[in-house]
This record gives sequence, C-alpha cells and structure tokens, in this order.
Amino acid sequence: MLFAPIVFQVVRTMRDLNILDVLSKSKTGLTYDELSKECEISKYGIQVLCETALSAGVVFIKERKSNSFKIGFLLIAIK
Repeated sequence: MLFAPIVFQVVRTMRDLNILDVLSKSKTGLTYDELSKECEISKYGIQVLCETALSAGVVFIKERKSNSFKIGFLLIAIK
C-alpha cells in the first residue's frame, strides 16, 4: 500500500495534536471550524488531516461533523 506511511503520519499527528482525543470526547461530532478552534489548528490543517483519516477508516463524517471510530479511541490509549 503506497499510502500507508502517509496515513501513519497523519494519524500519529492527529494523536499528538489531541485531535483524536477531542473527537473522542464529543458525543455528536465536531465541524472543521469547531475542531480548529478547540485544537488551535487552522481549518485547512484540520480538513487535510480529517479527510486523510477518513480514507483510512479512523474517523467518519456524519451531518458535516467529524467523529472518531473505535480505532481512534485505541490510538489515544497507546500514546
């Protein structure tokens, strides 16, 4: 898989920047704007990270809000 190193770095970055933690604590998910404000990262940065994580099945988007799959919870635990 050619994208595996990229996905690994994206997920690690999301973990290190607490994006996965913030998503895991949200019951209804967060928009890119809300995540941007909460994590103090540009909206563009959040969007790129979330969309890459979406392609890897780490997050999902429902009603324009990002949410974490169970794998996201596991990745937080191994920090």
